[in-house]
Amino acid sequence: MTEPKTTWRAWLVLARASNLPTVWSNCLAAGVLGGGLEPGRLVVVGIAASLLYTGGMVLNDAFDAEFDRRFRRERPIPAGILPEARVWQVGWSLLAVGFLGLAVQGLVPALMAAALAGAVVVYDALHKRTPLSPLLMAACRFLLVLTVASAGARGVTGEAMWAALALSGWIV
Repeated sequence: MTEPKTTWRAWLVLARASNLPTVWSNCLAAGVLGGGLEPGRLVVVGIAASLLYTGGMVLNDAFDAEFDRRFRRERPIPAGILPEARVWQVGWSLLAVGFLGLAVQGLVPALMAAALAGAVVVYDALHKRTPLSPLLMAACRFLLVLTVASAGARGVTGEAMWAALALSGWIV
């Protein structure tokens, strides 16, 4: 049996929890560029975006399990710390709850969140198989900024669009 401390560490590794502050800063900037979000709504959107990101990162390891079994045996799935089926369940659940938290913000945020969730899954499924993976990752951050901005008082503004493009360029 795996120690609880080891299991929690494995989930944090899968979630790439150390990257969450980048999601939060993107949400804060996008909220401002979208005309502002009241504090309660900003918290909900930030938590939802964090869950969507975390679900995507967990699913990333699920999609990469076979690769990791061959080349990265220290990762939580091939190391036997976390069962692959459970990783799939948790990843899809986090992605779904994150999507719902963004989707309840309105029709445009729901459509943007659907595009974002789709981009996350496409990235997870394909990033090991294509040299275009930096573009897929950039698309995810681009859509994150636009999704959060769309929940703002003015929605997707020109400033939000330019910021999303600049962030995407930086990632590529």
